[in-house]
Amino acid sequence: IRQHGVHPVAVEEPVTIEARRLGHGERVVAEAAATDKVGYYRTEVRLPSAGEWQFTITPGWFPPSVVTAQAVESSPLAGLPRWWVALPALALALGAAANRRRMGWRGLAAGAGVAALVALVLWVRGGTVQAADTVRYGAELFAVKGCVSCHRHADVDVEWSTEIGPTLTAYSMDAEWLRQWLAEPAALRPNTMMPDLELAPHEIEALIAFLQAD
Repeated sequence: IRQHGVHPVAVEEPVTIEARRLGHGERVVAEAAATDKVGYYRTEVRLPSAGEWQFTITPGWFPPSVVTAQAVESSPLAGLPRWWVALPALALALGAAANRRRMGWRGLAAGAGVAALVALVLWVRGGTVQAADTVRYGAELFAVKGCVSCHRHADVDVEWSTEIGPTLTAYSMDAEWLRQWLAEPAALRPNTMMPDLELAPHEIEALIAFLQAD
């Protein structure tokens, strides 16, 4: 929790997270506990079913933030590394079957080629889904990380903003510069008002994807 989106602050009121499954009426409420760092709270929310869930985060007396995320069932794409482990076995099996037909190493090569094709299809499908989710995740981070406190973006609705920073709709900036800026703003501009949000690498990449999305 950051005062004006900049300085971490502790609150005496409860910090809660309410999760509602859209269109089904399921509801889960959890209260976050304060950590050793001022302004940092932690909790765990276990969702009872898959589907689209809406999270309302109420940080004490501060205005609540609403985030929509997707909870999905386990799928082959989610366990993609396991496919790679299975590919050699698949290739050998196909090669052995081909060998029975006296195709020898040509059968083994064919088996490996088929396995590689399967892996490529899965990788492409997984990359497509991940790209869309990354942009969406970046938009949600833009709201919950406090970027909306100082910046406007047409794709993120907010009730208020100080707008002391530039509008970031249709923002164009070199990705590597953005990566360094989001990781440590003061290293690039020592007198900046932009706080260090202590973003994880995957959060930085999601924000960059969102800011640079068409």
